[in-house]
Amino acid sequence: MTILRRKVGEGRAFELTALGARHGAEEARMLGLVNRVFPADTFDAEAERVVVDLASRPAGAVSLTKHLLYELDGMTFERGLERAAEVNAVARASEECRTGVRRFLDKQARNERP
Repeated sequence: MTILRRKVGEGRAFELTALGARHGAEEARMLGLVNRVFPADTFDAEAERVVVDLASRPAGAVSLTKHLLYELDGMTFERGLERAAEVNAVARASEECRTGVRRFLDKQARNERP
């Protein structure tokens, strides 16, 4: 219920739970219940593409982002900015971040060679 209320708002969340109506995939996307809808004939390939893309991201960064997203609910804007700066500092101190920066700089250096 907490996540549903965040995604669709209080009034819509109440209506969805109280009435219990069924909704098709496209309507669920329009309501904000799902982010993407794939055709049945390409569903497996499309879903795998999204999962592989997500799995290729640094796990620590994804985890920090997810936790920050949920922490922000109920914070003032100013406190949210402070918390985001704190999380940013933690992220930048991680080995994942250092590795990513090294890869970026190595790639830049390779691209600058004649």
